[in-house]
Amino acid sequence: MPPRGAPRPARPAVQRTPDRSPDARAGDRPGPGAARRTPRESADAGLSVADLRLQRRPTDATAIAPARAAADSSRAARRGRSACDRGNPDPRDSQTVLLMSHYTPRNFTLPADYCFRGDPRDPAESAADPYIFSREAVIAVDVALATGRPLLVAGPPGCGKSRLAETMAAVLRWNFVYQTITSRTRLEQLTVEVDHLRRLNDAHLAARSTSPHALADRDEEYYHPGIFWWAFDAHSARRRGLPESVARPRSEPRFPGVERKPPDEAREGTVLLLDEIDKAEPDLPNDLLEPLDRGSFGLPDGRTLRAQDGAQRLTVITTNRERELPPAFVRRCVTLLLAEPAREALVAIAAVRAPQAEKTLVEKVADRIEALRQELDESGRRPPGTSEFLDAVNTCQQLRIAVDSPDWEETWQQIELVTLRKPMVTEDERSRPA
Repeated sequence: MPPRGAPRPARPAVQRTPDRSPDARAGDRPGPGAARRTPRESADAGLSVADLRLQRRPTDATAIAPARAAADSSRAARRGRSACDRGNPDPRDSQTVLLMSHYTPRNFTLPADYCFRGDPRDPAESAADPYIFSREAVIAVDVALATGRPLLVAGPPGCGKSRLAETMAAVLRWNFVYQTITSRTRLEQLTVEVDHLRRLNDAHLAARSTSPHALADRDEEYYHPGIFWWAFDAHSARRRGLPESVARPRSEPRFPGVERKPPDEAREGTVLLLDEIDKAEPDLPNDLLEPLDRGSFGLPDGRTLRAQDGAQRLTVITTNRERELPPAFVRRCVTLLLAEPAREALVAIAAVRAPQAEKTLVEKVADRIEALRQELDESGRRPPGTSEFLDAVNTCQQLRIAVDSPDWEETWQQIELVTLRKPMVTEDERSRPA
């Protein structure tokens, strides 16, 4: 032992090898005052666990630089992905393969490829355009049927929200009623309203001594049933609410949609579509809580009309998300977000919607859609949807514009401009000479 006050001898330098045992990895952890990242937060930030460990070694500058460069590259790749791809898991992940396994709906029947090509028993429906369901849509519809809740479908224009409701009516062989919502839509239009104009006209005709026309004895004769009345009780809607003991109304209202005869030994059902609910006045969604939640609404004479016992109903409500909906309204719905289809999905849709189109042409247009989504999204403009993609494919097919033709690039630029980009005409552009 050296004498007191003498300097201690320097310890020899020890060359330590990297140890990745649990004890050694614990030494890499930050102290109590340092902020910690969970693995999910690290992935969202574009950093892997290895990147974080390298960043915790400030003395090794050569290790920090590659880690930060990799992190910046990862962030840039995330920013460059389309809105559809950001929400999709990596199909190469084993957990993703498990989650994306085939789902068989319990309350309706679809082919294994989720493509409904129409009912061969109905020539009108078999000639309609096929519809490809996404796995998320199949599960959401199945949940809505199981719970009896409305299905609120959100997504960009042209992604197939309205066609989802129409196709489900064909799949289930149910009646289909619909109403497109505008800023002037009122609750009475959807439930029941009194035709005051027809009543006034009858009163004028009845006042003439030479006219055989008489004013109706009962107020129900002037009831005009809305789509909720038809969905709750179609038989009562045809009679305008008149009791069975009274003769049929002088004029029977027309069914506001597609009426189907149910299969043998099957109960009658109805698919009700409220299209573009975000266009309505702010009070309308709250006014719809009673018919949506309780299956009833009030009549002008004070009575309450309720849905028939055992009546089957699927209510589909669509929104383009241009206006936020009340929380109480959303809480009563099963929600589904139809995202923009990825490139592979677009090619699959074109295979059934435009089977005559060449595969090289479809893939070329799908590639342009992917590039335009990123470009227009960064500029704050709406990217093209599925309907615009099919318009571009069908245009090239009908005009016989081949990918390998000499004028492809020049002609395609004009087709892309009018079918996909669709630039808004401003005042400056209107004033320019043609």
